[in-house]
Amino acid sequence: MLNCRCLSHGLVLLTQLESQQRNQQMNQLRNLHQSHLETQRRTRQMNQLENRHRSRHHHQMMNLMMKRLS
Repeated sequence: MLNCRCLSHGLVLLTQLESQQRNQQMNQLRNLHQSHLETQRRTRQMNQLENRHRSRHHHQMMNLMMKRLS
């Protein structure tokens, strides 16, 4: 038969372990969320750069065409 003190100590250890695991899971989730946000931000930046480049290229082409036409 386990004595009371031993049992309560075991319970304390268990709850500590559970909270550690919960913290780890929360950290993993947070990290996942962060990396997801990072990826989204990078994708947005790449799209913006591409669009800027494309529009500049488009303007250059249009200018060339107009010069040739005139």
